Order: sequence, then structure tokens, then C-alpha cells
Amino acid sequence: MTDAEMPTGAMLKAWRNDAGVSLAGMIKREAFLTKGYMSQIENGKKPVSPEIVAAYDRALGGDEVKRRALLSLATAGAISPATMIEVIRHGLVTGHGNDWDAIVADYARRFLVDPSAVYGEGLVSELAVVRALINDGQQSSDLYRAAASLAHYYGLWLGNQADLGNAHRWYRSSISLADASGDAEVRTYTRGRSLARGIYEGYSVRQTLDGAAEVLAMTRRPTVGKLEAHSARVHVYALTREAAKGREAVKGMADVASALPADSGATERVAFVNAYAECRYGNLSEAEAAVSKALPMLRDRPMWLAETNVYRGRAMVAAGHIEDGLSHALATVTELRHDVRVIGVAVRDVVTAVPGDYRSDALETLRGYADPNPGPWETLR
Repeated sequence: MTDAEMPTGAMLKAWRNDAGVSLAGMIKREAFLTKGYMSQIENGKKPVSPEIVAAYDRALGGDEVKRRALLSLATAGAISPATMIEVIRHGLVTGHGNDWDAIVADYARRFLVDPSAVYGEGLVSELAVVRALINDGQQSSDLYRAAASLAHYYGLWLGNQADLGNAHRWYRSSISLADASGDAEVRTYTRGRSLARGIYEGYSVRQTLDGAAEVLAMTRRPTVGKLEAHSARVHVYALTREAAKGREAVKGMADVASALPADSGATERVAFVNAYAECRYGNLSEAEAAVSKALPMLRDRPMWLAETNVYRGRAMVAAGHIEDGLSHALATVTELRHDVRVIGVAVRDVVTAVPGDYRSDALETLRGYADPNPGPWETLR
């Protein structure tokens, strides 16, 4: 391993700070180190050698398997130094032990708040750790369940980057890992959530509805995955403009949500999906009522909030309030910090609802935010 391949001094500094060890403390633990030498390494003024990494490893302790996995990613260039530091800051190396449920919950929350490149790279690092642990013989149900969930979020993140081929491969991997766990919650979730996304990523109507029926038959217990299977049905009927069937599927979501814990996010998910559906097949008053109910519930879920507001603009356009709807959608997307495909798909939906002979500056500006590729769902209008 060459010096150029080694992690930066900033990574070592992050490890040391995360472990709560001062430079003086490092000197006491590793006699050959000096304060000035370490300061130069950590500030990037001297290259990082394998001997230095080994010294930090010995001095700081921590979970050797996890650190080895992260180090392999960093040296291979799979994650950036900035991401490495962020992963350390979240306690991956020394902080969380084996609390994989907490890690998965954190990534679930961050997916709706900050779906950035750092988020995606962080998922890669977590998956590398899981792989290292499994390869070291820790093949527990809990670990496979965590692997399935993290792999699924990585697939969702790739979908938002418009990398649909790889997204689908990760969906399939997450389902295989979920099956290995034997856990009904994650087995239904990885399937149901993939279907809810898949109708916008190349899945057919038949494939989506058949898949949803399979998920609903997998267990009698209420699970978030069954909620997502009903959600997939709602999305199909919203696209095919079958309001009665869509509202029946929303009721199915609500019935499952009522049996899930209050902190599961199920109620918010129902409100979000219902608002989307009413904006596609309801009249303007029905759409506005659904949106008004959803918006207060989505304040800490900025991506769902933005998507809801874009579809509100579509409902306004479809009702004949074209310029107001375009302006509303445009104001929403210009405030977003992240460029994600689901928002681009929503914007395209707004733009294609505008009559072909209509012209305005707002329309032309909004076109720049639309997903550039026609989706198979457009044939369902």
C-alpha cells in the first residue's frame, strides 16, 4: 500500500477525537510518536504511512472489524475523506456497538432529510462493515435484517440518482438478505417499498399489483411492508386515474397504519400518499383537502413535503389554474437543496399536464427541473 493510497491525516484526527484521546495521550500509548509529528500528519503536511495507521489502531482500540472495513473502503477510493469523517462522527467505528436497529433508523430518517452523496457513501461504508462481520462468522438474523434494510435504502438512494439498473439490483439483493434473516417485517418491507417505487422505475402495472398481492398474503400481522404494498396499489391507481380503487387502497394503508406504533411514520406515509393520489385523480377541492391535511405532518420530512407541493401545483394546472400551479411548483423546487429523481418525475408530471399550446416563462423554467426521460407511467395517463 503506497502513501497515496492511505487515508488522509484528517481521518486519523477524526478517529482520535472520536475516541477522546489527546495528542499527549497518543504519545503515552505509542512512544515513537511526537506531538509535532502527529500534528503535521493530521494537518496533511506529512504523508500517512502504514506504520502510523497501525499505531493509531493500537492506541485507539475500538472495533477492529469495523475499522478494517472502513479502511479498505478509504484506501480503495470507494468513499471520500469527507464521508469517512462523517461516518466516524456518527459513531460507526467506536460508538454504536452492535445497535444495528439504531443505525437503520438513522438512515431511514436521513433519507427524507439529506439524500446527498455523503449519505450514499455512508451507506456503502455501513454495508462494508456488515459484509466484514458476516464474513467473520457473525451470521445472525439481526445482522441480515440490518443488511437488508441498508441495502434497500442504498437502492432507493440510487433510484434518486437516476441509476435505475443498479437500484433494481440492490432491491433484489435486499430481498435476498431479508429472506436470509427470516424476519417478516423486513421481508415484507423490502418487497413492498420496491413495488411502490418500481411503478416509476420500469415495473409494469401487472407486476406491481401481483407483487403487492404477494406481500399482503405473506403474513397476517400488520407490517410497514404491508402498508407499502397498499401504497404501491395506490400509486398504480393514481396513474391510471381509477379513483375508487385508489381510495380503497388508501383505506387499506390506513387500516394497517392504525395497528402500527405511533412512531413508525405510518400515519404520515398514508397522508403523503393520499395527497399525491388526490392530486392526480381528485378534483381541486379534494386535492386541496388532502394536501392541507398532509402538509403539517410532513414538516420534518422535507422531500415528501416538496413532492406534495409539486403535485399540488399539478392539481392546480389540471383544474385550469395553469400559471398559479406552475408558479407554486416552481417555487417549491427552487428552494430544494438536493436534485433527486422523484422530484424531477413530479415536475415532469406537472409540465405534461399543461396544454400543448400554452407558453410562459414559468413553464420554460420549470422544464429545466423535470426528469428528462419519458417514463413508462406516462402511457397510463
